[in-house]
Amino acid sequence: LALDDAVLRHRQLNISRFSPRVAGESDFLQTVINKVIAAKEAWGLTKGRQAWGLTKGRQAWGLTKGRQAWGLTKGRQAWGLTKGRQAWGLTKGRQAWGLTKGRQAWGLTKGRQAWGLTKGRQAWGLTKGRQAWGLTKGRQAWGLTKGRQAWGLTKGRQAWGLTKGRQAWGLTKGRQACGLTKGRQAWGLTKGRQAWGLTKGRQAWGLTKGRQAWGLTKGRQAWGLTKGRQAWGLTKGRQAWGLTKGRQAWGLTKGRQAWGLTKGRQAWGLTKGRQAWGLTKGRQAWGLTKGRQAWGLTKGRQAWGLTKGRQAWGLTKGRQAWGLTKGRQAWGLTKGRQSWGLTKGRQSWGLTKGRQS
Repeated sequence: LALDDAVLRHRQLNISRFSPRVAGESDFLQTVINKVIAAKEAWGLTKGRQAWGLTKGRQAWGLTKGRQAWGLTKGRQAWGLTKGRQAWGLTKGRQAWGLTKGRQAWGLTKGRQAWGLTKGRQAWGLTKGRQAWGLTKGRQAWGLTKGRQAWGLTKGRQAWGLTKGRQAWGLTKGRQACGLTKGRQAWGLTKGRQAWGLTKGRQAWGLTKGRQAWGLTKGRQAWGLTKGRQAWGLTKGRQAWGLTKGRQAWGLTKGRQAWGLTKGRQAWGLTKGRQAWGLTKGRQAWGLTKGRQAWGLTKGRQAWGLTKGRQAWGLTKGRQAWGLTKGRQAWGLTKGRQSWGLTKGRQSWGLTKGRQS
């Protein structure tokens, strides 16, 4: 097959000029030459094809010997693909960016992957590391992680032991431990002292607000004497209960009488006034009247427009108007936005679900 057609034919012509014996041999050579040419044609080889390493079959696939070694067809070559690259989803262009099909789906190049960035993360300023801490560029600038943000803490506040709530009351951790706010501190009051109506000055005299009102110091109190009692010569016992025979029959003391209480009413925590409103002590503590209780409303809930049912859904009157529950609000969705598939984030990019796909 390697013999050149022209060489064989040239030999044939030269041999035919010799003796008959030689000419007989040329017939044999002619037979050989014909077989060689037939064999070449069977492989689809011409000179030109042979130079490129092409048979008819290879040509159909666009393969030369060289291409075949690299796994290239004409089509693949146009895309810069070898068999190996194709397995990884790489073209020359993708390879330059460090992209495989898989990476491209996630928006990853080699560079981004090293930083843990996808297109989405990059838009929010997130790397894997930042994401683990709940940090975006913006949060990081304020020293906020998700956890800190939930408590209203920045780095600065944290150093002082302040949350948003504490700050509103003028409390640091230290002050809180002592029961001090800025205002209390000015008067020398802790929670304990305030409960007793004591400032530093009163404490020195043994006076509380209550004692002062009755003209009592510790010394007088030991004898059960107020200025008033002392003038009338009353003992503690009678006055303490404020009882006359008549009052005693009804279970009334002075104190009870002032509030409209008998023993029976007192057991239920009812005064005349409370009874009119359907209030016991327990209900009053929660801000409940009979009517409110039917609706599941306390004073606090009523201020926010919440009933038990609404509260379960995280709805106030205001939220309900916008179609927001706590969950939706977290995603920035109102009923309207939800129908379009828009969150606050998407909206800023002008994306609906449809566009996003």
